[in-house]
Amino acid sequence: MKIASIASGMVFLLTACSYQTGGVVSAETSAPTDREMLQPARVIELNVPQTLEGDGLGPSLHAFDISDNGRYLLSILGTRLAQGESYSFVNWLELHDLSTGELIHRDIPAGKSGETINAGGFLGSGKYFVESAGPESQRPSDIAASHVQVFSVEAQKELAHLSISGITHGRGQYLFASASRSVVNWKTQESYPTQFYPRFGINLMTDEGAVLSISVDGSIALHHAVLNELLQWESGLEAPRPLLTADGGYLVAQGDNFRCKVWKLPSIEEVGQCPRPFGSEGRKRATSMHPEKPVFALAWDEKVRLYNLDPFEMVQEIVIPDPVLGLFLTENRLVIASRQGLQVWNTEEAISLAEAEVPIHHRDSVRVSQTGVVAVVLDQDPDDPESTVRPVWIYELP
Repeated sequence: MKIASIASGMVFLLTACSYQTGGVVSAETSAPTDREMLQPARVIELNVPQTLEGDGLGPSLHAFDISDNGRYLLSILGTRLAQGESYSFVNWLELHDLSTGELIHRDIPAGKSGETINAGGFLGSGKYFVESAGPESQRPSDIAASHVQVFSVEAQKELAHLSISGITHGRGQYLFASASRSVVNWKTQESYPTQFYPRFGINLMTDEGAVLSISVDGSIALHHAVLNELLQWESGLEAPRPLLTADGGYLVAQGDNFRCKVWKLPSIEEVGQCPRPFGSEGRKRATSMHPEKPVFALAWDEKVRLYNLDPFEMVQEIVIPDPVLGLFLTENRLVIASRQGLQVWNTEEAISLAEAEVPIHHRDSVRVSQTGVVAVVLDQDPDDPESTVRPVWIYELP
């Protein structure tokens, strides 16, 4: 087990190795590690297009997504338009190439048909979806006028056009439509009825079309809509936040009642628990699952713990000065977001590699690709608070 802490800007590693020779436990403390100070590789500026006469304020951000390969950034932005003494709302979609910082596509539906964009996101690396709705005066009460389009990023070619609404999740070739309570294959346009707890909607969706949801009392439901296979059980946790491994073999859930549990699927066998660290009040929580390996991380306030699932064991603990806002596991890195900025750790050697001073106010300000590209959207330009531009700082992990 490896334990690391940060105090007063210094990083210390404590490595505890347990072995069977006489039951001896040895420990050694390394010297402080020099960390690289990360600077943004690029800065993308989000602003109201000149074709729109906004209210003089910067754009509001409604959706923010990074492709799995870290190549593209998708943003859905909005502003108010002055109409006499009143205002109307308009939004638009932008795609940026993160390797160059260039804007490669912008879609302002209000300029064409009076539509608004309800949702959007990547379906992996090279495709994305957009849900749009017609003008309110033309919409029936059930918002059936909404429709979804799927595009390829590079060619900007429409791959599918579906008359569905309420898209909250999309992965691979599947979309989850809350309005029809179904999973839709956008390639074949086949629809599969889905069972889920409706109070909070679904928590995540897999590439195979399975949806995961929780109930008010902490019950968990995992429904593979395409195969019509349902797993359902009581977690014993308060407001659990569930995660699945990439192969669907394990489910991890962190609860408000200072506990975390792990189940093996599909047997729903509980294989372990990870209690709240001593001294932590659990005001802030965060979790992350590795995109490929059976490894996950969770945080309680300032303490981060890294676990293996096969076999189940805690392998590393990291303590930082400020409560954790977000955790992001990539191929061999752990990115920790707090109000003080970003910290980057090598998860295989328990070494702090780098940090970045960037103002972060909430987890939704940060996106990290599976390949280790980090995008942080700021509320305002720290060097020019009067500017209406919303900068996005792009980092490349060491």
